[in-house]
Amino acid sequence: MLTILFYLRANKKNPTKAKVYCRVSLNGTRATPFSTNVAVNPKDFIHQKTKNANDNNLLDSIREGIKALNRKMDYELDVYTVHDLTDTYLGKRDFDSTLLCVYSDFIGFKREDGREESTLEVLENYRKALKTFVDKKRKGILIRQVDITFVSNYHSHLLTSGYAKSSIVKHITYLKSVMDYAIIQGLIRYNPIKPYKVERPRLPKPAYLDQDELHRILTFDFDTCPHTKTLAGRLNKVRDIFVMLRFLGVHWQDYMRLTPATLYQDQDGDWVYSATRKKTGVDTLSIVNPIVGLIIDKYEGVDNLPKMSNQRFNDYIKVIFLTCKINKPASSKIGRKSFADHYSNVEPVNDPLLIKMMGLKSAKHLEHYRRVDIRAFKNSK
Repeated sequence: MLTILFYLRANKKNPTKAKVYCRVSLNGTRATPFSTNVAVNPKDFIHQKTKNANDNNLLDSIREGIKALNRKMDYELDVYTVHDLTDTYLGKRDFDSTLLCVYSDFIGFKREDGREESTLEVLENYRKALKTFVDKKRKGILIRQVDITFVSNYHSHLLTSGYAKSSIVKHITYLKSVMDYAIIQGLIRYNPIKPYKVERPRLPKPAYLDQDELHRILTFDFDTCPHTKTLAGRLNKVRDIFVMLRFLGVHWQDYMRLTPATLYQDQDGDWVYSATRKKTGVDTLSIVNPIVGLIIDKYEGVDNLPKMSNQRFNDYIKVIFLTCKINKPASSKIGRKSFADHYSNVEPVNDPLLIKMMGLKSAKHLEHYRRVDIRAFKNSK
Protein backbone atom coordinates (compact mmCIF):
# COMPACT_ATOMS: atom_id res chain seq x y z
CA MET A 1 0.00 0.00 0.00
CA LEU A 2 1.35 3.43 -0.99
CA THR A 3 1.06 6.39 1.42
CA ILE A 4 2.19 9.95 0.64
CA LEU A 5 2.25 12.48 3.46
CA PHE A 6 3.20 16.17 3.38
CA TYR A 7 4.28 17.67 6.67
CA LEU A 8 6.11 20.73 8.02
CA ARG A 9 9.58 21.08 9.43
CA ALA A 10 10.05 24.13 11.58
CA ASN A 11 12.53 26.78 10.53
CA LYS A 12 14.28 28.04 13.65
CA LYS A 13 15.70 31.10 11.91
CA ASN A 14 12.36 32.06 10.38
CA PRO A 15 9.39 30.51 12.19
CA THR A 16 6.93 31.90 9.65
CA LYS A 17 8.54 29.96 6.77
CA ALA A 18 8.41 26.26 7.60
CA LYS A 19 9.52 23.83 4.88
CA VAL A 20 7.11 21.25 3.48
CA TYR A 21 8.55 17.73 3.32
CA CYS A 22 7.19 14.63 1.62
CA ARG A 23 7.27 11.25 3.32
CA VAL A 24 6.52 8.17 1.23
CA SER A 25 5.63 4.78 2.70
CA LEU A 26 5.18 1.52 0.81
CA ASN A 27 3.79 -1.57 2.48
CA GLY A 28 4.68 -0.21 5.90
CA THR A 29 8.24 0.82 5.05
CA ARG A 30 9.17 4.51 5.00
CA ALA A 31 11.64 6.17 2.68
CA THR A 32 13.83 9.08 3.72
CA PRO A 33 11.67 12.24 3.56
CA PHE A 34 12.61 14.83 0.95
CA SER A 35 12.01 18.56 0.63
CA THR A 36 9.32 19.78 -1.79
CA ASN A 37 10.95 23.24 -2.00
CA VAL A 38 7.73 24.74 -0.67
CA ALA A 39 7.91 27.03 2.39
CA VAL A 40 4.75 28.31 4.15
CA ASN A 41 3.54 29.89 7.35
CA PRO A 42 2.52 27.03 9.66
CA LYS A 43 -0.81 28.77 10.25
CA ASP A 44 -1.57 28.50 6.52
CA PHE A 45 -0.89 24.75 6.27
CA ILE A 46 -4.10 22.82 6.93
CA HIS A 47 -4.85 19.22 5.89
CA GLN A 48 -1.69 19.11 3.75
CA LYS A 49 -2.84 22.19 1.84
CA THR A 50 -1.63 25.78 1.76
CA LYS A 51 -3.43 29.00 0.96
CA ASN A 52 -1.21 29.47 -2.10
CA ALA A 53 -2.68 27.86 -5.25
CA ASN A 54 0.73 27.48 -6.95
CA ASP A 55 2.13 25.67 -3.92
CA ASN A 56 -0.87 23.37 -3.84
CA ASN A 57 -0.45 22.61 -7.56
CA LEU A 58 3.18 21.69 -6.93
CA LEU A 59 2.30 19.36 -4.03
CA ASP A 60 -0.47 17.76 -6.11
CA SER A 61 2.02 17.30 -8.95
CA ILE A 62 4.49 15.56 -6.61
CA ARG A 63 1.76 13.30 -5.23
CA GLU A 64 0.45 12.30 -8.65
CA GLY A 65 3.97 11.88 -10.03
CA ILE A 66 4.90 9.42 -7.28
CA LYS A 67 1.62 7.54 -7.76
CA ALA A 68 2.16 7.29 -11.52
CA LEU A 69 5.73 6.06 -11.07
CA ASN A 70 4.55 3.51 -8.51
CA ARG A 71 1.97 2.16 -10.96
CA LYS A 72 4.63 1.90 -13.66
CA MET A 73 7.10 0.11 -11.42
CA ASP A 74 4.38 -2.19 -10.09
CA TYR A 75 3.45 -3.12 -13.67
CA GLU A 76 6.97 -3.65 -14.99
CA LEU A 77 8.86 -4.91 -11.93
CA ASP A 78 8.29 -7.88 -9.71
CA VAL A 79 10.31 -6.56 -6.77
CA TYR A 80 11.14 -2.98 -5.79
CA THR A 81 11.38 -1.01 -2.57
CA VAL A 82 10.10 2.34 -1.40
CA HIS A 83 13.69 3.57 -1.67
CA ASP A 84 13.75 2.52 -5.35
CA LEU A 85 10.53 4.47 -5.82
CA THR A 86 11.61 7.74 -4.19
CA ASP A 87 15.18 7.66 -5.52
CA THR A 88 13.86 7.10 -9.03
CA TYR A 89 11.33 9.92 -8.67
CA LEU A 90 14.05 12.28 -7.44
CA GLY A 91 16.36 11.32 -10.30
CA LYS A 92 18.94 9.61 -8.08
CA ARG A 93 18.33 6.35 -9.93
CA ASP A 94 17.34 5.55 -13.48
CA PHE A 95 14.17 3.50 -13.72
CA ASP A 96 15.30 2.27 -17.14
CA SER A 97 18.33 0.59 -15.51
CA THR A 98 16.74 -2.83 -15.76
CA LEU A 99 18.93 -5.78 -16.58
CA LEU A 100 17.55 -6.05 -20.11
CA CYS A 101 18.02 -2.33 -20.79
CA VAL A 102 21.62 -2.46 -19.59
CA TYR A 103 22.16 -5.56 -21.75
CA SER A 104 20.95 -3.58 -24.78
CA ASP A 105 23.30 -0.72 -23.88
CA PHE A 106 26.14 -3.24 -23.55
CA ILE A 107 25.46 -4.53 -27.08
CA GLY A 108 25.39 -0.94 -28.34
CA PHE A 109 28.75 -0.32 -26.68
CA LYS A 110 30.19 -3.39 -28.43
CA ARG A 111 28.80 -2.14 -31.75
CA GLU A 112 30.48 1.25 -31.30
CA ASP A 113 33.66 -0.61 -30.36
CA GLY A 114 33.70 -2.14 -33.86
CA ARG A 115 32.66 -5.70 -33.05
CA GLU A 116 31.61 -7.91 -35.95
CA GLU A 117 27.93 -8.17 -36.81
CA SER A 118 28.09 -11.93 -36.26
CA THR A 119 29.24 -11.33 -32.67
CA LEU A 120 26.51 -8.75 -32.13
CA GLU A 121 23.91 -11.19 -33.44
CA VAL A 122 25.09 -13.77 -30.92
CA LEU A 123 24.78 -11.21 -28.12
CA GLU A 124 21.26 -10.34 -29.28
CA ASN A 125 20.34 -14.03 -29.12
CA TYR A 126 21.76 -14.26 -25.60
CA ARG A 127 19.68 -11.25 -24.59
CA LYS A 128 16.53 -12.80 -26.08
CA ALA A 129 17.15 -15.98 -24.07
CA LEU A 130 17.53 -13.89 -20.93
CA LYS A 131 14.35 -11.94 -21.74
CA THR A 132 12.43 -15.21 -22.09
CA PHE A 133 13.52 -16.18 -18.59
CA VAL A 134 12.80 -12.75 -17.08
CA ASP A 135 9.37 -12.50 -18.72
CA LYS A 136 8.50 -16.01 -17.57
CA LYS A 137 9.56 -15.66 -13.96
CA ARG A 138 8.92 -12.01 -13.17
CA LYS A 139 7.74 -8.70 -14.62
CA GLY A 140 11.23 -7.28 -14.75
CA ILE A 141 14.39 -6.95 -12.74
CA LEU A 142 16.57 -3.97 -11.96
CA ILE A 143 20.29 -4.29 -12.50
CA ARG A 144 20.77 -3.82 -8.74
CA GLN A 145 18.57 -6.82 -8.03
CA VAL A 146 20.68 -9.34 -9.93
CA ASP A 147 22.33 -11.72 -7.47
CA ILE A 148 23.63 -15.27 -7.12
CA THR A 149 20.11 -16.63 -6.70
CA PHE A 150 18.98 -14.99 -9.93
CA VAL A 151 21.90 -16.34 -11.99
CA SER A 152 21.49 -19.79 -10.42
CA ASN A 153 17.82 -19.87 -11.42
CA TYR A 154 18.75 -18.62 -14.90
CA HIS A 155 21.34 -21.40 -15.17
CA SER A 156 18.66 -23.97 -14.29
CA HIS A 157 16.30 -22.44 -16.84
CA LEU A 158 18.90 -22.79 -19.61
CA LEU A 159 19.52 -26.43 -18.67
CA THR A 160 15.83 -27.35 -18.69
CA SER A 161 15.36 -25.45 -21.95
CA GLY A 162 17.80 -27.77 -23.70
CA TYR A 163 20.81 -25.48 -24.11
CA ALA A 164 24.16 -27.21 -24.50
CA LYS A 165 26.56 -26.87 -21.58
CA SER A 166 29.08 -25.08 -23.78
CA SER A 167 26.39 -22.57 -24.77
CA ILE A 168 25.33 -22.05 -21.15
CA VAL A 169 28.91 -21.13 -20.24
CA LYS A 170 28.80 -18.34 -22.83
CA HIS A 171 25.37 -17.12 -21.66
CA ILE A 172 26.58 -16.80 -18.07
CA THR A 173 29.96 -15.35 -19.08
CA TYR A 174 28.34 -12.55 -21.08
CA LEU A 175 25.85 -11.90 -18.27
CA LYS A 176 28.86 -11.31 -16.00
CA SER A 177 30.30 -8.96 -18.64
CA VAL A 178 27.03 -7.00 -18.65
CA MET A 179 27.29 -6.62 -14.87
CA ASP A 180 30.90 -5.40 -15.24
CA TYR A 181 29.65 -2.89 -17.80
CA ALA A 182 27.03 -1.72 -15.28
CA ILE A 183 29.84 -0.99 -12.81
CA ILE A 184 31.61 1.17 -15.40
CA GLN A 185 28.35 3.05 -15.98
CA GLY A 186 28.00 3.71 -12.28
CA LEU A 187 24.78 1.69 -11.93
CA ILE A 188 26.17 -0.74 -9.35
CA ARG A 189 29.24 -0.74 -7.13
CA TYR A 190 30.34 -4.36 -7.56
CA ASN A 191 29.52 -7.49 -9.55
CA PRO A 192 27.50 -9.79 -7.24
CA ILE A 193 27.51 -12.73 -9.68
CA LYS A 194 31.24 -12.74 -10.41
CA PRO A 195 31.92 -15.63 -7.99
CA TYR A 196 29.32 -17.83 -9.69
CA LYS A 197 30.98 -20.82 -11.33
CA VAL A 198 29.73 -22.80 -14.31
CA GLU A 199 31.30 -26.14 -15.08
CA ARG A 200 32.96 -25.95 -18.45
CA PRO A 201 32.38 -29.07 -20.57
CA ARG A 202 35.36 -30.76 -22.10
CA LEU A 203 35.89 -29.49 -25.61
CA PRO A 204 35.08 -32.03 -28.32
CA LYS A 205 37.88 -33.19 -30.55
CA PRO A 206 38.07 -30.75 -33.46
CA ALA A 207 37.19 -32.16 -36.89
CA TYR A 208 39.85 -31.72 -39.58
CA LEU A 209 40.63 -33.03 -43.06
CA ASP A 210 43.49 -35.45 -43.48
CA GLN A 211 45.79 -35.37 -46.50
CA ASP A 212 43.74 -37.91 -48.47
CA GLU A 213 40.47 -36.03 -47.94
CA LEU A 214 42.07 -32.73 -48.85
CA HIS A 215 43.53 -34.30 -52.00
CA ARG A 216 40.07 -35.54 -53.01
CA ILE A 217 38.64 -32.04 -52.77
CA LEU A 218 41.53 -30.46 -54.65
CA THR A 219 41.44 -32.93 -57.56
CA PHE A 220 37.73 -33.66 -58.01
CA ASP A 221 36.35 -32.62 -61.40
CA PHE A 222 32.92 -31.12 -60.83
CA ASP A 223 32.47 -30.43 -64.56
CA THR A 224 32.40 -34.08 -65.54
CA CYS A 225 30.40 -35.46 -62.58
CA PRO A 226 26.71 -35.87 -63.57
CA HIS A 227 25.56 -34.89 -60.07
CA THR A 228 27.53 -31.63 -59.94
CA LYS A 229 27.79 -30.59 -63.59
CA THR A 230 25.07 -27.96 -63.35
CA LEU A 231 26.68 -26.48 -60.23
CA ALA A 232 30.27 -26.82 -61.39
CA GLY A 233 30.95 -23.09 -61.73
CA ARG A 234 29.74 -22.30 -58.22
CA LEU A 235 31.35 -25.38 -56.66
CA ASN A 236 34.73 -24.52 -58.19
CA LYS A 237 34.56 -21.08 -56.57
CA VAL A 238 33.51 -22.58 -53.24
CA ARG A 239 36.43 -25.00 -53.44
CA ASP A 240 38.80 -22.10 -54.10
CA ILE A 241 37.46 -20.28 -51.05
CA PHE A 242 37.91 -23.40 -48.98
CA VAL A 243 41.51 -23.74 -50.18
CA MET A 244 42.16 -20.18 -49.02
CA LEU A 245 40.59 -20.87 -45.63
CA ARG A 246 42.58 -24.08 -45.25
CA PHE A 247 46.00 -22.77 -46.29
CA LEU A 248 45.68 -19.34 -44.68
CA GLY A 249 44.13 -20.75 -41.52
CA VAL A 250 41.74 -17.81 -41.28
CA HIS A 251 38.25 -17.31 -39.97
CA TRP A 252 35.51 -16.64 -42.53
CA GLN A 253 35.24 -12.93 -41.71
CA ASP A 254 39.01 -12.52 -42.01
CA TYR A 255 38.90 -14.10 -45.47
CA MET A 256 36.19 -11.65 -46.50
CA ARG A 257 38.45 -8.76 -45.50
CA LEU A 258 41.51 -9.88 -47.45
CA THR A 259 43.22 -7.07 -49.37
CA PRO A 260 46.51 -6.69 -51.25
CA ALA A 261 47.81 -4.98 -48.10
CA THR A 262 47.17 -8.03 -45.92
CA LEU A 263 48.06 -10.78 -48.42
CA TYR A 264 51.06 -10.00 -50.58
CA GLN A 265 54.36 -11.28 -51.98
CA ASP A 266 57.55 -10.22 -50.23
CA GLN A 267 60.87 -9.47 -51.89
CA ASP A 268 61.74 -13.17 -51.93
CA GLY A 269 58.55 -14.04 -53.80
CA ASP A 270 56.89 -15.72 -50.78
CA TRP A 271 53.24 -15.05 -50.10
CA VAL A 272 52.79 -13.38 -46.71
CA TYR A 273 49.61 -12.97 -44.70
CA SER A 274 49.78 -10.13 -42.18
CA ALA A 275 46.65 -8.65 -40.65
CA THR A 276 44.88 -7.70 -37.43
CA ARG A 277 41.88 -9.83 -36.61
CA LYS A 278 38.82 -7.65 -36.14
CA LYS A 279 37.19 -10.02 -33.66
CA THR A 280 40.09 -10.13 -31.21
CA GLY A 281 42.35 -7.26 -32.30
CA VAL A 282 45.28 -9.71 -32.35
CA ASP A 283 47.95 -9.47 -35.07
CA THR A 284 48.53 -12.52 -37.25
CA LEU A 285 51.54 -13.24 -39.45
CA SER A 286 52.54 -16.21 -41.59
CA ILE A 287 54.25 -17.27 -44.80
CA VAL A 288 51.60 -19.25 -46.61
CA ASN A 289 51.57 -22.24 -48.92
CA PRO A 290 52.29 -21.43 -52.61
CA ILE A 291 48.86 -22.85 -53.53
CA VAL A 292 47.42 -19.59 -52.20
CA GLY A 293 49.38 -17.73 -54.86
CA LEU A 294 47.94 -20.02 -57.55
CA ILE A 295 44.39 -19.17 -56.44
CA ILE A 296 45.20 -15.45 -56.44
CA ASP A 297 46.71 -15.68 -59.92
CA LYS A 298 43.62 -17.54 -61.12
CA TYR A 299 41.43 -14.58 -60.17
CA GLU A 300 44.04 -11.98 -61.17
CA GLY A 301 44.50 -10.44 -57.75
CA VAL A 302 43.43 -10.57 -54.12
CA ASP A 303 40.64 -8.04 -54.72
CA ASN A 304 39.01 -10.40 -57.23
CA LEU A 305 38.85 -13.49 -55.01
CA PRO A 306 35.34 -15.01 -54.93
CA LYS A 307 33.04 -13.79 -52.17
CA MET A 308 29.66 -14.99 -50.91
CA SER A 309 27.72 -15.23 -47.67
CA ASN A 310 28.91 -17.69 -45.07
CA GLN A 311 25.54 -19.44 -45.10
CA ARG A 312 25.65 -19.97 -48.86
CA PHE A 313 29.25 -21.17 -48.66
CA ASN A 314 28.31 -23.71 -45.97
CA ASP A 315 25.44 -24.97 -48.12
CA TYR A 316 27.74 -25.58 -51.09
CA ILE A 317 30.65 -27.01 -49.10
CA LYS A 318 28.24 -29.67 -47.83
CA VAL A 319 27.64 -30.64 -51.46
CA ILE A 320 31.39 -30.88 -52.05
CA PHE A 321 31.95 -33.05 -48.97
CA LEU A 322 29.08 -35.32 -49.97
CA THR A 323 30.38 -35.59 -53.54
CA CYS A 324 33.92 -36.37 -52.36
CA LYS A 325 32.59 -38.89 -49.82
CA ILE A 326 33.90 -37.05 -46.78
CA ASN A 327 31.85 -37.85 -43.70
CA LYS A 328 32.82 -34.90 -41.50
CA PRO A 329 31.12 -31.64 -40.44
CA ALA A 330 31.14 -29.39 -43.48
CA SER A 331 31.53 -25.68 -42.76
CA SER A 332 33.99 -22.84 -43.17
CA LYS A 333 35.42 -23.63 -39.72
CA ILE A 334 36.91 -26.98 -40.73
CA GLY A 335 39.41 -25.20 -42.98
CA ARG A 336 40.91 -23.31 -40.03
CA LYS A 337 40.89 -26.47 -37.90
CA SER A 338 42.63 -28.43 -40.65
CA PHE A 339 45.28 -25.70 -40.78
CA ALA A 340 45.82 -26.00 -37.02
CA ASP A 341 46.03 -29.78 -37.19
CA HIS A 342 48.54 -29.67 -40.04
CA TYR A 343 50.94 -27.36 -38.22
CA SER A 344 50.50 -29.29 -34.97
CA ASN A 345 50.90 -32.84 -36.23
CA VAL A 346 51.99 -33.02 -39.90
CA GLU A 347 54.49 -30.18 -40.10
CA PRO A 348 54.63 -29.32 -36.39
CA VAL A 349 55.68 -25.83 -35.32
CA ASN A 350 55.94 -24.58 -31.75
CA ASP A 351 52.82 -23.20 -30.10
CA PRO A 352 53.92 -19.53 -29.94
CA LEU A 353 54.49 -19.61 -33.70
CA LEU A 354 51.17 -21.32 -34.38
CA ILE A 355 49.39 -18.81 -32.15
CA LYS A 356 50.91 -16.01 -34.22
CA MET A 357 49.98 -17.73 -37.49
CA MET A 358 46.35 -18.06 -36.38
CA GLY A 359 46.00 -14.72 -34.58
CA LEU A 360 45.01 -16.24 -31.24
CA LYS A 361 45.28 -14.58 -27.85
CA SER A 362 46.83 -17.49 -25.97
CA ALA A 363 47.72 -21.19 -26.12
CA LYS A 364 44.49 -22.22 -24.41
CA HIS A 365 42.54 -21.15 -27.50
CA LEU A 366 44.41 -23.75 -29.53
CA GLU A 367 42.28 -26.43 -27.84
CA HIS A 368 39.33 -25.23 -29.91
CA TYR A 369 41.21 -26.01 -33.13
CA ARG A 370 43.54 -28.96 -32.65
CA ARG A 371 44.69 -31.94 -30.61
CA VAL A 372 48.32 -33.01 -30.61
CA ASP A 373 48.63 -36.73 -31.37
CA ILE A 374 51.28 -39.36 -32.18
CA ARG A 375 51.86 -37.85 -35.62
CA ALA A 376 53.49 -34.83 -34.03
CA PHE A 377 56.14 -37.00 -32.37
CA LYS A 378 56.83 -38.97 -35.54
CA ASN A 379 57.02 -35.89 -37.78
CA SER A 380 59.12 -33.80 -35.42
CA LYS A 381 62.10 -36.15 -35.67
